[in-house]
Amino acid sequence: MVRSLEPVADPELIKAIVAADEELSQIAADMIAWKRANPADDLLTALIHAEDDGDVLDDDELIAQTLLLYIAGHETTVNLIAGGTLALLRHPAQLALLRADPALVGNAVEELLRYDSPVQATRRITLEPVTVGGTTIPAGAFVLASLGSANRDESFWGADAAELRIDRENARQHVSFGAGHHHCLGASLARMEAAIAFEHLAGRFPGLALDGDVVWNGRINLRGPAHLPVSVD
Repeated sequence: MVRSLEPVADPELIKAIVAADEELSQIAADMIAWKRANPADDLLTALIHAEDDGDVLDDDELIAQTLLLYIAGHETTVNLIAGGTLALLRHPAQLALLRADPALVGNAVEELLRYDSPVQATRRITLEPVTVGGTTIPAGAFVLASLGSANRDESFWGADAAELRIDRENARQHVSFGAGHHHCLGASLARMEAAIAFEHLAGRFPGLALDGDVVWNGRINLRGPAHLPVSVD
């Protein structure tokens, strides 16, 4: 299903995406039906009972929201933790800096989000003409915006934009979580999860090292390691 966010897809892959969507949607529908009959103190029950002046989410909306939270909350965080771990291992001086000053972990998360964005691009439709770099994009145009490129733009970040610096002062100004109305719903949770992971990886495993070849997931957009072998001796 995540491959539906790729810029290109072949016909057979599209069929597989549709089939996976139908299967997961049915799983979500069954889960929602069970939760209606067995409410508890959890997020899904809260979504079922959420209302605004009597307006509640119907089953199609609940399925869509459930799948969004499930998929977006998993794939992106996996890429952040795996990609961030790889970046630190490839930059031992930065890993050593994090070990020496664990208080840097919050800023390190921001820099790792900037350095290798878990989501490389996002899609938008222009509501009015927009001029970018001397080129006017007409209203109603489909635009693919490269978050990864913006996060390495030397005109904003400076000459060391391609370098990893976990103490970079303005690291939080990355666009990996989007912005405005489209700002990531799970940004705070992702930051917390990553901070816990990186703090404990650095602090508990002084011998943390790569232990084999990295295998990438083969995606252009939600890109990250699918297999990251490490040793902790």
